[in-house]
Amino acid sequence: MFENTAQGLVDHWHAVAFAQDLKKSQSLKLQLYGIPLLLWRDAEAQVFAVVDVCAHKRAPLAVTCFKQNTITCPYHGWQYHQNGQVCHIPSSPNIDLNKLNASLHTLPIQEAHGWLWLYLGKDTPPATLPLSLTAPAKGWQHIQLKKQFATSEELLIENFMDATHTPFIHRGIIRGHGAPTQHHIHLKVAPNQLLASYAETTEKIGVALQFILGKNLRVKHSDAFLLPNLVKVDYIINDVPRFTAVIACNPTSEGKTEALVKLSFRFGKLNFLVKRALPWLARKVLAQDFDITQQQFANQKIFAQQKDKSIDSDIMHHKMRLIRRAAQRRQTITPSETEFKLFL
Repeated sequence: MFENTAQGLVDHWHAVAFAQDLKKSQSLKLQLYGIPLLLWRDAEAQVFAVVDVCAHKRAPLAVTCFKQNTITCPYHGWQYHQNGQVCHIPSSPNIDLNKLNASLHTLPIQEAHGWLWLYLGKDTPPATLPLSLTAPAKGWQHIQLKKQFATSEELLIENFMDATHTPFIHRGIIRGHGAPTQHHIHLKVAPNQLLASYAETTEKIGVALQFILGKNLRVKHSDAFLLPNLVKVDYIINDVPRFTAVIACNPTSEGKTEALVKLSFRFGKLNFLVKRALPWLARKVLAQDFDITQQQFANQKIFAQQKDKSIDSDIMHHKMRLIRRAAQRRQTITPSETEFKLFL
């Protein structure tokens, strides 16, 4: 089942780690679609990646020399070069390694936008990354968080793009003050992305922002899904770009997903206050999302035969799944645009 989910989606670049989490002469182990991976940054700051399994007896591996980029199996001591070729077998030093033809599965990896991007597919990687970010304008600051979720990546993507749950799950933090406001939404579907643009409204969107910017803020925002598993949220408040969130929803194993969250903000002289308060608020929001998505995922497995009762505002979820299904089948989706309304 999990292998079927990964089909097609592995043919896209995945943001698997924050670049700052991998220092010079350090390694990092993680899983993606249930596949164990070994990443490292050598003494010259170059990054490399292999599937974390020895060609001999399938034991896990370790980087033992960051200058020479030597990978060693701790079980029987087999050693490999950075290109994956075995170069030394302690128990059989005279064996013809060319005839043995033993190697590791190396993976394309690159560093961009503060992330490490990995490609698991068999074909040539796409020339461009799913996410394209321009150099940040002056005054922007950033925080990064990670959280493990007990749900599928698709349900987590849906949660992060779903504005209708915020007045209930995150009441008072993101929304939930005053009467609901009607929102006009323009939905644009492209082969590799979904963009939901919310027209400007005057609303109350949370205690924290009211404290920083005042009441009755003019707000417009957009939610974007980018194949294979990225969500990007942008907020413009009183005509000024103020907040961006980029979230990579990485499926580690079936029913387990790691969210890598990068939050960027620009609030002028109040940046120092925001940088102190935002990590606490973000962790609280993520904890609330964890609870509801864990329960939702468990219920969906128990009541697998029950059909969801969808309404018009669920169109974003349906379109996101349509894009992912097309990618899994290696098909191209037909671009489309539509508009709808909802109250938040």
